[in-house]
Amino acid sequence: MARRLVNRGKESAALIDAAPKGGKATRLICAIGVAAFSLVTDSARAETFVVDRWPDDVNMIPCSAWEKADDGTWVLIGRIKIGASETTNVGVKGDAAARAVEKKCGKK
Repeated sequence: MARRLVNRGKESAALIDAAPKGGKATRLICAIGVAAFSLVTDSARAETFVVDRWPDDVNMIPCSAWEKADDGTWVLIGRIKIGASETTNVGVKGDAAARAVEKKCGKK
C-alpha cells in the first residue's frame, strides 16, 4: 500500500509539472479572485454595534459607521445588536435616531 501511495504521489507531481503554466490572463483572473475575496471578507467583518435601547443608544455608534445618502437618510455601515437580534441594512430618516445622528455627525 505504501508503495502505491508513493507512486501516486510521483504521478501527481508529474501531472503538475506537465500542466501548462499560466500567462497574463491566468494571473489577471487570480488577481480578480483575490480582490473579490477581499471585498467579501471585508463586508463579513462589518462591525456589530451593541445597543440596549433604540434609539436612545444611537449616540454610542461612532460617526465613522454612518454614511449620509443623497436623500438625507443616514445609513449604518455595519450591524446593530439589540438583545439577541442582529439587524443589518439600518437606515434612519426623519425620526429621533436620525435627528441624533444628524446632530452628532451632520458636519461629517
